[in-house]
Amino acid sequence: MGSLYLYAIVDRTDQGLPQLTGIGDAPLLGFPTGALLAVVSLVEVEKVPLTQANLLRHEAVIEALMVGRGVLPARFGTTGSEQALTEALARHEASFLRSLARVRGRVELALRVLDTAPVEAPPARPRAADFTNGRGYMQALLAVEQHESRRRAAAEALAEQITAELTPLAEAVVQDRSTRPKQLLKVAYLLLPEQVAAMRERIAALQAAHPTLAFVATGPWPAYSFIETEQGPSLFERTAEGLR
Repeated sequence: MGSLYLYAIVDRTDQGLPQLTGIGDAPLLGFPTGALLAVVSLVEVEKVPLTQANLLRHEAVIEALMVGRGVLPARFGTTGSEQALTEALARHEASFLRSLARVRGRVELALRVLDTAPVEAPPARPRAADFTNGRGYMQALLAVEQHESRRRAAAEALAEQITAELTPLAEAVVQDRSTRPKQLLKVAYLLLPEQVAAMRERIAALQAAHPTLAFVATGPWPAYSFIETEQGPSLFERTAEGLR
C-alpha cells in the first residue's frame, strides 16, 4: 500500500496547485484542514529513494508553491498516512499559521564561514612521566589550555564581528551552534527577495576583508530553518534525511 509524500504546508487553500507533477510523475494533491493545505502526492514506497531526480522534483514543487502564498517546506522524504496528515494539521494548526505569517514572501540564505588559514601547531600535551616535579607538569598543561583558549576566543570574536555585519540586513536569523573544526559560523538568514542582493554584496565585502576565510553562501531557498521546531518530524515519521 502506498503513502502520502509531503512537499509542504501552505495557506491560500483556494489557490490552485502548480501545473507540475511530483516524485515519480505522480499528480499533486491538496488536503485542506481549516486554513491550511497540505500538498502531497502518492508514492508506492514507504521510503522514497534519495536520488538527484527526486530531490530536484521535491524542490521544484516547493518553489512553485511559493508563488503568491506562504509555504512551510517539508524535509525530503517525509511520508505518512492520510490520517496522520489530517491529525497533524489539526493539532499544530496554530503554530503552522504563525510560521506561515513569519515566512510568507521570504526566502532563506544559508552561510558557512570557514577558516582556511594554516593552523598554528599547539604545544604538545604534556605527560606527567616527562617531568621531575608536579609544578613543571602543571605549567606545561596550563600552556596547552591557554593556547586553546586563545584560539577559541579569537574564533568567537571573528564570528561575532561577521554576525554584527550581516544580522541587520535580515528579517530573522537562525544560527547553528554546533562546532566543527575550521568552521567559524553556520547561519541562516530570512530575507525578502529584494534583500538577497544586498546580503550577497555584504558577504562579498567581508570575504575581501578577510582573505583567510571562506564565505560559502547558498540559496535563496525556501525557509526550512524558520519553521517552529515542534512542527518538524511530528508531521510523520521521517523516512529519509533531508538534504540542504
